[in-house]
Amino acid sequence: MSLQEITLKAKVAANVGYNYVEAYIDIFLIYLIICSMVEYGFKRYEKYLRTYKTINA
Repeated sequence: MSLQEITLKAKVAANVGYNYVEAYIDIFLIYLIICSMVEYGFKRYEKYLRTYKTINA
């Protein structure tokens, strides 16, 4: 599911009650949480891989 699809679904839901601000705040929070979780996962994976790095100097 892409960001464009999520935005479109929020627009459609906001049209029902004219709650655009709330819909966009919800999208922002969900997107922020997902991005933060992915970033945290990559940081942990990099830390895991760093333990197996050999020094070639």
